[in-house]
Amino acid sequence: GLYSQMLDYDQALNYFKQVEHYLPILNELQIKYSYLMGIGEVYSNRDDHINALKYYTQALAINEDSPDYAHILTMIGKEERQMGNTQKAIDYFNLAYDRATESDLALDQVQTLLALGNTYRKTDVKKALKAYQDAETLAIELDTNEELRDIYEGMALSYQATGDYKNAYAYQNKYLTIKDEIFNIETDDKIRGLQFDFDLEKKEDEIGMLEREAQIADLQAKRQKYVIYGTVLGLLLVFVLAVGSYKRYRYVKKTNKIIEEEKNRSENLLLNILPDETALELKQFGKVKAKKFESVTVMFTDFKSFTSYSQNLSPELLVKTVDYYFSKFDTIMEKYGLEKIKTIGDAYMCAGGLPFPTEDHPYKMVQAAFEVAQVMEETKLKPPKDIVPFDVRIGINTGGIVAGVVGTKKFAYDIWGDTVNVAARMESLSEPGRVNVSQSTYLLIKDRYTCEHRGQIHVKNKGMMDMYFVNEKKDEPSIKVKKENIINI
Repeated sequence: GLYSQMLDYDQALNYFKQVEHYLPILNELQIKYSYLMGIGEVYSNRDDHINALKYYTQALAINEDSPDYAHILTMIGKEERQMGNTQKAIDYFNLAYDRATESDLALDQVQTLLALGNTYRKTDVKKALKAYQDAETLAIELDTNEELRDIYEGMALSYQATGDYKNAYAYQNKYLTIKDEIFNIETDDKIRGLQFDFDLEKKEDEIGMLEREAQIADLQAKRQKYVIYGTVLGLLLVFVLAVGSYKRYRYVKKTNKIIEEEKNRSENLLLNILPDETALELKQFGKVKAKKFESVTVMFTDFKSFTSYSQNLSPELLVKTVDYYFSKFDTIMEKYGLEKIKTIGDAYMCAGGLPFPTEDHPYKMVQAAFEVAQVMEETKLKPPKDIVPFDVRIGINTGGIVAGVVGTKKFAYDIWGDTVNVAARMESLSEPGRVNVSQSTYLLIKDRYTCEHRGQIHVKNKGMMDMYFVNEKKDEPSIKVKKENIINI
């Protein structure tokens, strides 16, 4: 799959072909479906539409009752259209749209209507515009920018074909606007990637200090040889022995002090990068085994409008501001025994319930989230010199993850799993200054905190999910109520 994304289709086909041997042995429909769609996509990208159609058709046969059925019909329709079979393509798209509508799959409806519009545009512009308009209505509800971009482009071309240049111009502007918005998001991701690389380079320099411990041990071994030589010579000359012993005493004392300082420095550096248990395992065995945790609470924070602000800030002021906030966050995580995982640009990621499983990690994480929001609010009210105030979005999710250390030189402690992805979605769909939690976290904290149900919200790649804003502890009045009571007295 990665080779296909890298456009190395020969290597992609090579590995997909190796899967064929295991399909009869495993007899797993999901694996077979992934294989058929993956290899079909490779052939489609190579413009081999006959083979692409062959594999998509096989995938369709084993997914008649699955939610993916409408998507596969759309892919088959696109291949028929590429082969010049316009009517066949339209029939498949209509069938896909009906199936998506029956299953309430809004995104599949949008994609199928878009495909219909692109097909009708060459034969029946009125039908094309109708398909585009229906797709536009759904896409706006789903907030799917990439589909909206393609819809607006198709509508602009369709209106242009009918001579309606006013609407053509209007939708061309919409197309360019959303295209620029997508470009800005991609640019923001690149900036985060550069910041992440910068952090890794910084950690690599710090980890390089660990290598000095080995060098010091080598120096110590050489020193022992010199001690032996000095002892032999000292037996021959008493005077030299006395002088040599004195010098050796001073040398040993000084060297041991350096060794102890460097060892402590190296150990502290390692503990600053990795959890205690992980650092100890790495020192003892030279590697760390990945571990699965059944219940971990993951939190993401992100500064609102950080990218637009950062374009107008000097590098020094930008780094100083981010360092100020993240240092405050680090103190809060240490206070509640939570584990900072990493920062990516202006995003801060932490987790509770690892490396040692606990039962109170959801409560600690929510309390830490409140303090993070309080830091941001206090900074807005009275910002320190050269610190830019920001609003923060906070998202929390609880579930199982896998944790481990990746890399050999630029190694880092990280966590993976759907729990992490959902936590990131909770953050992106939160509001400034609010703590947004998933259903799984809500069920664990609802007895201690009052929560505001937000209803079901669409989450990319997950569908509709329940979300909650956490307001306050049930056994404690809010800060606002305390202030009002003081005023009344």
